[in-house]
Amino acid sequence: MEELVGITAHLGSLASLPGLALGAEGAAPPAIPRDARVEIVTDLESLDRLGPEHCALEEAASRAITPFQTHAFLTSWARHACPPEKLRLLALRQGERLVLSLPLVERTTPFGTVAEVAGRPLCQYGDALVAGAVPDALLRQALQRLRSDFGIAAVLFHAVRDDAAIARWLNTNGQAIGSVGEAPALRLGGVREAGTIAATHPSMDKRNGRTTRQLQKRGVLSFDIVAGGAEAGALLRQGIAMKEEWLANSGRVGRAFADPEILAALDALVRMPDGGTLASCLRLDGEPIAIEIGFCSGPRYCAFLGAFSPELNKLGVGKLQMQHTVEALAGRGVEIYDLLPPGGGYKDDWADHRVPVADHAVILKPSGMLPAVWVLRVPAMAKATFERLPRPVRSRLRFLAR
Repeated sequence: MEELVGITAHLGSLASLPGLALGAEGAAPPAIPRDARVEIVTDLESLDRLGPEHCALEEAASRAITPFQTHAFLTSWARHACPPEKLRLLALRQGERLVLSLPLVERTTPFGTVAEVAGRPLCQYGDALVAGAVPDALLRQALQRLRSDFGIAAVLFHAVRDDAAIARWLNTNGQAIGSVGEAPALRLGGVREAGTIAATHPSMDKRNGRTTRQLQKRGVLSFDIVAGGAEAGALLRQGIAMKEEWLANSGRVGRAFADPEILAALDALVRMPDGGTLASCLRLDGEPIAIEIGFCSGPRYCAFLGAFSPELNKLGVGKLQMQHTVEALAGRGVEIYDLLPPGGGYKDDWADHRVPVADHAVILKPSGMLPAVWVLRVPAMAKATFERLPRPVRSRLRFLAR
């Protein structure tokens, strides 16, 4: 009930906001440079053709992007999980040069049509791919095209980092919807210099030392980390099975694991040799007891999936695997171990800095606010309500929540 009251108040407070000033429908587009133009990619073949340019732009913006804006991620998702004929990737050009890519997908709600950042629920950060400043007039023209050509009432950005490439533009032209969260992360400079987490997390290192000794009494303990490919794909499947068992035991729901199309997209990405995947595994007598799947882009590694053997959970095998992974990543030159939003829980034991994240909407029509709130707030409200239920009730209702 509290969430419903909050959403109602939020709608009331935002009802008078004008949204992005694009002008009336059918009006002339904003002034842009003569050699600038907008392309809207709507099919897989065109997305594939965009690959070399997209990868070049990724290289130019490598320190600023996350793995969820890469062409590898986008093509894996689009090929397996994008609703038919709903891709709306904005490719903005100056001359023949690609200067901004904003991958969107069209979505129909009971209250109107919106476009949201592509890749959900696998995509953990909403952003555009751009090297340098966002070309304001050109992006405005692109959004006007979305409104006039496809009837889009609002463009939605989930989990935008405060340091995202699109953040400043959204702060001026969009509206934050809902509360501000945080993205916790660990900077790996100190770990790399010491070669161990002992210098930055001494108590964690001590606890994990005890876990190591307990496990070694049971058998041979080993750790390995592999790049994307068949072995990583096999670890993904084993990790998902572990995660599903944990979710069932705790009465929780994992949306990403409930949809076979989403699983197919994730599997395709993890099996790509050059997709940025790293899969780490802690083994006891050769059998996986803790698995982590993450994605690298530039200096950043995003820890996407962590799972462990339920039978050994109380020993802390997940934390031990994380230590091995963090130390291995530091040795590979990775600078940031991104734990992904939301913060809290075990993530607070590792993080040494946090970046605010928020959902944003760019309203293109007066009717756009209601579907924006429907997409950005109602699922969060339902999840929060579900998670406050007693565990036995959650366990019985899991099949409905999925």
